Amino acid sequence: MRRLGYLLVLAALAPAQEDPSAGLPEQVGALFAHKCSQCHGADVVRPKGRFGYVEDLARVAETYVKPGDVEDSLLWWHLTGEQELMPPKKAKNGPLALDELALVRWWILDGAKAPQAAPRTAASDADEGSSLAARSHVLLVHFPIALIVAALLAEVLFMWRRSAGICATGRFCIVLAALSALLTAFTGWSAGEAWSPARVDIHRWLAVAALITSVLAALISPLASRQGGPVRHAYRLLLVAAAVLVMLAAHQGGMLVHGEGYFTL
Repeated sequence: MRRLGYLLVLAALAPAQEDPSAGLPEQVGALFAHKCSQCHGADVVRPKGRFGYVEDLARVAETYVKPGDVEDSLLWWHLTGEQELMPPKKAKNGPLALDELALVRWWILDGAKAPQAAPRTAASDADEGSSLAARSHVLLVHFPIALIVAALLAEVLFMWRRSAGICATGRFCIVLAALSALLTAFTGWSAGEAWSPARVDIHRWLAVAALITSVLAALISPLASRQGGPVRHAYRLLLVAAAVLVMLAAHQGGMLVHGEGYFTL
């Protein structure tokens, strides 16, 4: 009886415009982003039910919808609470209202289409470039981490063996680490725009501090090799600081991606 009541009310709430399907995908996408992304958005570390792509209508339709058939669409059963009401009543923005359910129903009946791609513009090309830079962060981030630690280990070995070859290896590692850290910081800043500022700021500024200390260590490394004494001590302190900072930044990055318990054994 409850489903029959839903259908009668939703039929009365059908869109009144000449083309009921006009703008439906965009409206449904905005609705899901507003009501459902808190638990099922792409930026949620551990989305409920392993469903973290609610704003990707094409994927939602492929997985949870039988286009043109409301009754045989799993999405509809969740939204109307026949299995488990989604979003639940305690959700931040509440469950779907009847007019919002009507919108989703008409979207399913119309074939559960995805929004049309916007025409390419200079701004969209710039956004794509920014997105590419953000995706490159995960490819680059390991280089400065490994190279800074390698430079510190080379310096420790130099203190023990006093080998010119080990000293040169350490200088090479810290210079390459500083260069890779510059590129990693640029891509990381782009990637950070996708996260809430409160969650990313600690990671971001620890990484900036690691970048600064590694660059300073690279700049004074030739002097440290020639002069020794206080300059060498300052170089070693910078290496230690850079290694500590880059590992702390890496730990914060791990918590951003995998959740705070990712390091629990």
